[in-house]
Amino acid sequence: MSANIKKYLYLLVKTHSVTGMRYLCKRVTTGDSKAISYKGSEMSIANSGDNNVMRRRPDVLSKLILTKNKPENKEKQRLIAIEVNSRPEVKEKIRQSKLGLNNPAADKNIYTLKNKFTGDTIIGTRFDLIEQMKNLNSNNPFINILTNGDIGYFLRKDRIVKNVKGWTKI
Repeated sequence: MSANIKKYLYLLVKTHSVTGMRYLCKRVTTGDSKAISYKGSEMSIANSGDNNVMRRRPDVLSKLILTKNKPENKEKQRLIAIEVNSRPEVKEKIRQSKLGLNNPAADKNIYTLKNKFTGDTIIGTRFDLIEQMKNLNSNNPFINILTNGDIGYFLRKDRIVKNVKGWTKI
């Protein structure tokens, strides 16, 4: 038979001694005075010292490095990457990422550029502009194609750039 033991539940607000962050902790005790002496999860043995298994076990780390750097393993990883990147669904994700459709960090600004020699005007995002320039270049060999990095010159914050490779930002 189990005896009924009186338990006390305490909710405490503790401040971490190193980071200064405050956190809410729970303490269940069988005695009323034990909660006051609770120091929080920062004096526990599990959280003290180096918890990285690889640094605590250098022999395991050295075996991993030796295995990973073998030429046959590198070739195997290269072939796996080629196989994965050739899948149609992965190709579509990469294409969408370039378009900025599934990439939150992609530049979605719309630019209007005019070629000052030919008068051709193009409108679109960075990726759209590059594709349009490729089409224009096949029709007119005098068009200078901007790369993705060249279009970035129009965004420079340290100076206002209006012309790059014969293209003017409108």
